[in-house]
Amino acid sequence: LDKLESDRTNLEGSVLAGWKEKIVEFEQHMSELQKKELDALKLEHEGVIEKMMNDIREENNADRLKLTEALNEVGNEKKRKLDDSEDGTAEEKEMQSVVKQKELKTIMEEMNDLNKTKGQMVW
Repeated sequence: LDKLESDRTNLEGSVLAGWKEKIVEFEQHMSELQKKELDALKLEHEGVIEKMMNDIREENNADRLKLTEALNEVGNEKKRKLDDSEDGTAEEKEMQSVVKQKELKTIMEEMNDLNKTKGQMVW
């Protein structure tokens, strides 16, 4: 009876050792699978992050381009307004010059008339 009990204990120990070995192998296998899955997820995550960063860079570049265009448009608009105001000022100056020339001509005619009158008075 002791021998049977001893054999049974040895058999249970060997079965238990076999199961423990299988559990260790399973845990190692699962650890390897988890590591592979984790590495795959990291690669996928890095790819997604890189794509997002590229999209953000492209959007930033597009925004910079739009901003530059808008600033250039504002600058061009201001230049046009300045040119228009300078043209307007030049036109106004020209009109004033014409008016002053007419006034000068009128004054000169009056002076000539006065000189003639004065000359006639002297004679």
